Amino acid sequence: MAIPRILLVKNGCPPGWIRSERPSGGWCIKVFAGAFIRDAADLKCREQGAVLSGLKDSAEIEKITDSARLIFSPNPINILWIGAKRIARCLRAPPSTGCNWSNAFEWTDGVTTGREGFIWNTGQPDNRGLRQGCSTLMVLMGPTIRTYNLFYNGRLDDNDCPYPVNGYVCGKHAIRN
Repeated sequence: MAIPRILLVKNGCPPGWIRSERPSGGWCIKVFAGAFIRDAADLKCREQGAVLSGLKDSAEIEKITDSARLIFSPNPINILWIGAKRIARCLRAPPSTGCNWSNAFEWTDGVTTGREGFIWNTGQPDNRGLRQGCSTLMVLMGPTIRTYNLFYNGRLDDNDCPYPVNGYVCGKHAIRN
């Protein structure tokens, strides 16, 4: 006879998950390593009973990047999929007043609200090649020159959805006590 496993929860979140708050209640967040395209990363989150997580604000981003640095250290450049996508009308459009850093993306996790978590790196989102429909979070050990721009830790970049990056951020509802 199999012995049931008891999952210990702290503040409604499983071990290793960070608790945050959303308007709908507690939200548990965890960073995972793994080189996946966005859709595969979303499937990996679903295996955890979660989805790719949105980012509430700079304080939450700091908690996530601190956690990621422990996982990825000493790797200096880390890119994580998050739960945000470019809205349909801006997918094939260059940056403009109607499609810019403040309005071209939306959260996909169903619980994150507001724009405070959309903290873009300088010059982003740029929709280079008019195909960068997804958003990633940069986790860096310091300012880094990547391709053509200076990138900073905890800032967002737009990316091609089928581009493999080295991690992802999952989120799920906390268990109510």
